[in-house]
Amino acid sequence: MVRSTQFSRLFCLCAFFLVAIIVPAAVGAQKPPVLGKDTPYTNIPGTRISLQIPDGFSIADTFVGIMKEDAASSVLVAEIPVPYSEMLAKLENGGLASQGVELLEAWNIVGEGEESKYGPGNPPPVLLFARQSSQGLEMRKWYRLDGDAASTIMIMATFPVSIENHYSPLLEQVVLSAYWDKDGAKSSPNLPFTVDETPDFKRLDMPSLGPILILGDPSIKGRKRAASPKILFAAWETPIGADTTLSTLAHRRINTLQSLRDIKIRRETETTMGGMRAHQLLADAVLAEDGAPMTVRVVVLPTNSGLFVMVAETQAEAWSNLVAQIDLMQASFRLNR
Repeated sequence: MVRSTQFSRLFCLCAFFLVAIIVPAAVGAQKPPVLGKDTPYTNIPGTRISLQIPDGFSIADTFVGIMKEDAASSVLVAEIPVPYSEMLAKLENGGLASQGVELLEAWNIVGEGEESKYGPGNPPPVLLFARQSSQGLEMRKWYRLDGDAASTIMIMATFPVSIENHYSPLLEQVVLSAYWDKDGAKSSPNLPFTVDETPDFKRLDMPSLGPILILGDPSIKGRKRAASPKILFAAWETPIGADTTLSTLAHRRINTLQSLRDIKIRRETETTMGGMRAHQLLADAVLAEDGAPMTVRVVVLPTNSGLFVMVAETQAEAWSNLVAQIDLMQASFRLNR
């Protein structure tokens, strides 16, 4: 494998990309795991990607990837249904900086005499090294970006600077070990919850970014999907202080919906999701892409198993016809115990 410094693009993560950073009370000196040449490959649930997983790391419960909690280290895995060349072209204008990430080094990863193993004409895979401050902790990151004419894969390793000397070489190896079975079938994700489908809301094949379920009309593709009715259910990792209320969390969540703008809260109420007490916002908005009027409902549910969120979006004119199905799906939510 050869590294080339020809690649110099900055890029941003997709708006819906969930970045998981595990932050313990302290990270002390410890003997790092070892990734041997005979370390077996393990499929990451919900994806067609396999990694060599070092001793001490395990499949994560709250995002798609692996983690070692006592080292505050993680590797997040994502398959994004956007052509790799298009992703690079779209994400080259300072996007990392907008996420608070500073790019330190970047390389093309090229094999001898080839650019991409996923077909002629695809850009070569990219390896990035970066830093970011999060919750008062200085972190380092390895990114690997790769793909073909239909999809992009992104592997992101995160670890504290305090253990960089030991963990940076290890996690670079893990990121580079990723094997993508692009013609295979995705394995089932480890979802901590179940939701019933309805006639207009079926499970969509979307990027595997965490314990997330997105439902809508599978026949709607491409740019039309942005304005199409859809519902997202997800486990939600977000900082919660002693004085954080469900109302605060609901407003925080609706303000992260980057596909919408001009959000105006119409109603805020107590509600239930799956028979459990929750908090709900109903709002009017417009689609950021083309200004189409939208209606959105956000529900935040605290449980003993963690925090869960539902986000339902439809065009405003369709809301009254679909709200009964949205209510049914909200009521059908149940935890997998």
